[in-house]
Amino acid sequence: MYRAAVVSLLALCPLVACDKDGLPPCSDAEVGAWRAALKALGESRPYFHFSPSRGWMNDPAGLVYAGGEWHLFFQHNPDSTLFGTMRWGHAVSPDLVRWTELDSALLPDPTLGQVYTGSAALRDDGVLVALFTHAFGADGKQKQSLATSSDGGRTFTLAKESPVIPNPGLAAFRDPRLVREGGAWLATVGTDNAAWVYRSTDLVNWSKRAEITFATAPRGTWECPELFPFGEKWLLKADVLPAPLATTESRYWIGSFDGERFTPETEEGRHFDGPDFYAAQIWNDAPDGRRVWIGWASSWAYALVTPAEETRGFMSVPRELSISGGRLVQTPAPEVTAYAKRCSLATQANTKLDERPLAAGSLPAALLLELELEPGTSTDSGLVFAAKRGQRTRIGLRGETLYLDRSRSGEVDFEPTFAREIGRAVQLSNGRLALTILVDRSSFEVFAGGVTLTAQVFPGDSSYTLSGYGGALVHGLRVRPMPPAR
Repeated sequence: MYRAAVVSLLALCPLVACDKDGLPPCSDAEVGAWRAALKALGESRPYFHFSPSRGWMNDPAGLVYAGGEWHLFFQHNPDSTLFGTMRWGHAVSPDLVRWTELDSALLPDPTLGQVYTGSAALRDDGVLVALFTHAFGADGKQKQSLATSSDGGRTFTLAKESPVIPNPGLAAFRDPRLVREGGAWLATVGTDNAAWVYRSTDLVNWSKRAEITFATAPRGTWECPELFPFGEKWLLKADVLPAPLATTESRYWIGSFDGERFTPETEEGRHFDGPDFYAAQIWNDAPDGRRVWIGWASSWAYALVTPAEETRGFMSVPRELSISGGRLVQTPAPEVTAYAKRCSLATQANTKLDERPLAAGSLPAALLLELELEPGTSTDSGLVFAAKRGQRTRIGLRGETLYLDRSRSGEVDFEPTFAREIGRAVQLSNGRLALTILVDRSSFEVFAGGVTLTAQVFPGDSSYTLSGYGGALVHGLRVRPMPPAR
């Protein structure tokens, strides 16, 4: 039915205002069906970002492509909207956008403890293996355990040798990152101010091979480290958690790794997102060698106190990774943008930004926007997403700084640092900045010039009116509906 509607509208393109890719305006029937589908999801969960049906969720874990499915395991407490007794939740997708939540995959062990973050991969015999942190338990320590699954991750059997990487006497020793390296395996484990790298040929017997740390890195616990080959280089990522959860930082380094020493191109490390993108992990064994990752769309600075109903916590959209000019570049996975409906809610060719609406009426908060922004005479210009009661989120360009201002976005007073502006330096191309913006009920993800901004918002509303400010020109604006992802 949907395909037939789109085909019939495309046939009308010579008669109606289609955009440069031949997309017709969304029909009243299309918009009505879209609004009804979103309304049916209720008021507490994102529309097209993955979130569990109930309880608390934080880090992604065990990301692996196996059996034609993208597996997303995640830190889950189904019994409360607060961090608690953790296990691995489990969801699968055929296409990185439509997710089916399954039963919990790894449960706490009465002796070894709770199940924290880890990773998964396929052995050569097709068995799915998970290397993960057992936290606390009878010994009160964090250590790394092994489990296997022969049914596509639906159930796991704990290896009798667990823990396979015992705690060496550290308070923080968690989040093992499993990757293949030749005929062996590497496991990168987060510790205080460092990542430790272990090597094994059988996944059971591990030897420590490296300690990676930098004098210029932020001080704190390196959580959820990523160390993996990326073309001819290696990429190292760490999420740094200072105590007492006052703030978090994510840094990455590009360099070389010889199995025992990681040599970065620059020791300082670069920010790659913020503020609500944490614990990102790539999918192991992705088709065609793709590097795709996803992150928890929150920050420990306020994750425990954000507004919530039945569930608290959700994931970013999956993102394709590349390296350009010595920098990590994130873009929405092609499956995500292809999932948007093949019609436009609004198009603008060359429009000066002022307070006049760029789209007729209010738009339910499940949108993909694509545009180019050309600064005008004003030093500050951009887009305004306005909700009820005067709440607004601004995405703009000030000089060569792309920023997102959520200080008046809705409910903001649950934590002192939440109501702020987030900015990153960008480079314009021919005087313009190409922007891709994903708007969901309680989040914005902005991709522009190799820079990414991810931010939660809590407007208490599920629709926005779209306008501009500052007199800049917007070119090629296209606004498309994003269908629900479940």
